[in-house]
Amino acid sequence: MSTTLNTVRDIIDKILENEGPDWNTEENSYRGIMPETYKEFCEDAGSCIPHPELGSHPKTVYAFYEWYLDKKAHVSELPGYFRYMHADFCVNAPAPAVKIIQGIVGAQKDGVWGSKTRQAVAKFFSENTPESRGKDFVNKLLVKYNDERQAYYKHISAKNSRNEKYLKGWLARCERVLKTALHYNCCDTNSN
Repeated sequence: MSTTLNTVRDIIDKILENEGPDWNTEENSYRGIMPETYKEFCEDAGSCIPHPELGSHPKTVYAFYEWYLDKKAHVSELPGYFRYMHADFCVNAPAPAVKIIQGIVGAQKDGVWGSKTRQAVAKFFSENTPESRGKDFVNKLLVKYNDERQAYYKHISAKNSRNEKYLKGWLARCERVLKTALHYNCCDTNSN
């Protein structure tokens, strides 16, 4: 593991740690990869192994996450210190994750990463660098993102009782991700 957590490989490794090594039979996902999203990846790639065979193809799992972090999470457009936290939330809730970023940067909170969001992200993070605002500012942004992520999980659990059984695990994951993001917050905004 590097001393920062902003390379795609480092982010994928951390996400896979959180997802665990097994199939989630209830939702038919492997390491966070849902069949519907995997199908999109396969369409972009031209062809793939069948979803049920992912467990014996770790290179495909990494290729999927490289695609996902680029196409769905847009991590390359975020500063290094923000990539892991956003990518981890995008694994199971991409539109709500985008809405949090949109709220932080002052864009319309529609959950779609379009040209206006892209412009607002670029403007906000170029004007609010760790060098100009300090590490405390970065930490406050990470805590704000985490608080909103937790609020989302609490909301969907209150709205749908079937989600209540997941709430404790979701909130624990939020805390692990925040702790990791704060630990690796070296204010490095370079992309790798």
